[in-house]
Amino acid sequence: MGDKFLDSIQGLRELKIFKADAYQQTKMNEASEEFRVITMKVLVMQLASTTIMDIVAYTGAGIGVLIAIISVLKWGLSPFSALFLILVAVEFFLPLRALGSAFHVAMNGASAGQKILSLLAEEETPWGTKEVTNPNIEIKDVTFAYNGHANVLNDVSMTFKEQGMVSIVGESGSGKSTIVNLITGALRPQFGSVSVGGELLETLSRESYYSNLAVISYNTYIFNDTIRNNFKLANKDVTDEEIYAALTKVNLADFVEANGGLDKVINEDALNISGGERQRLAVAINLVTNKAIYIFDEATNNIDIESEAIIMANIKELSKKKAVIVISHRLANVVPSDYIYYMENGELLESGNHDTLMANNSGYAKLFTTQKALEEGYMECNYEKA
Repeated sequence: MGDKFLDSIQGLRELKIFKADAYQQTKMNEASEEFRVITMKVLVMQLASTTIMDIVAYTGAGIGVLIAIISVLKWGLSPFSALFLILVAVEFFLPLRALGSAFHVAMNGASAGQKILSLLAEEETPWGTKEVTNPNIEIKDVTFAYNGHANVLNDVSMTFKEQGMVSIVGESGSGKSTIVNLITGALRPQFGSVSVGGELLETLSRESYYSNLAVISYNTYIFNDTIRNNFKLANKDVTDEEIYAALTKVNLADFVEANGGLDKVINEDALNISGGERQRLAVAINLVTNKAIYIFDEATNNIDIESEAIIMANIKELSKKKAVIVISHRLANVVPSDYIYYMENGELLESGNHDTLMANNSGYAKLFTTQKALEEGYMECNYEKA
C-alpha cells in the first residue's frame, strides 16, 4: 500500500498532465479497501490468538492462586510461600501472553525473511580470476532473451578496439541497452560469447575488469556529498586543478564557481541541481578516472545543444587514447564515430562509418534524414516564435 501511495505522489505531475488523477484515485481507493480487508483479517486472527492466550494465562494464574490459598488453609503452607507461589503463577504465563501479542510482528518478520532468502538464493553472475591484458572487446554470434521469452538479440557480432569511438544506434527496443549490459557483465548471453582481450568475460576477475571500465548513463548516481568528494570517489588522487579541467570540458566550471565551488554539497538524488547539470557532472567525474574503456549510454540526455556539442567533442578527443562506446538515440552525435553499428529489432543490419552508411541509403540513412528534418523543423519554429 505504501508503494502504491508513493508511486501516485511521485507521478502526480504526469497524472495531472494526462488528466488521469481521477482514474488513479479510483485505483487507490480499491487498493485501500483491499488493504483494509486484509488488515482486518489479520487483526481478527491476532485478536483471537490474544484472547485464547489471555484465557489460558489468566485461568492458569487463577488456578495457581486457588492452589496457594488451599495449601495455606488445608496443608499448612506458610503465607510467604503462598505469596511466592501466586507471583510465580502469574509470571509463568506472561511470556505466553506476550508471544500471542507479538503474532502480527512475527508475521511481518516471516514475510521479510522469505524475501531475503529468495534474494540470497538467486544465482550470481559467474566471474573468474584472470586479469585483463588489453581492452579489446568482441561480441561474437550473441543471442539473448530475457527470462526465456522472445529474443531481444539475434546472432549479433561486434568488435570494439582499444582506441577509437564506436557507436551503437537504432530505435528504442532495438537491443542497444542489452548490448551494454552484456559488455559490463550484468548479463550473460544464452548463445555466443563476449570476450575481452581474447579471454571470455566470465573467466575474468570482476575487480580487474571493472578497474578498466567506466559507464556513464542517463541516470548515473551522484552521491549526497560535496562535488570534490564525488570526484575523489572516482579518483582519490585527483587534484582541484584536474577537477576544474574536467568541469571545463563539460561546460560546468563557471556554474560550480558561482555556487559554492567544489565544497558545494549535492543533495540526495541531486535535487539541488538541474537534470542537465547532473548529467554533465556525471560525465566530468568519469573523465578523471583514467579507465581503458568508456561506455556513454545516452549520457547527453537532458543537456542543451551547446553543452552537448562540447561534451561530444571531448568524447571524440578521449577516443584517440581510449576505447569509447557510445549509445545514442540522436544520430547527429555519432557522425564523428570511427565505426557505427545500426540495429533493428535485435538484429545488426548495417555497420560502417557515417559516410558509408549514408551512401547505403538504407535504415540508418533514413533514420538520420528523418531526425535531421525534425530537428531543423523544430529550430525553425523556435526561430519564428523568437
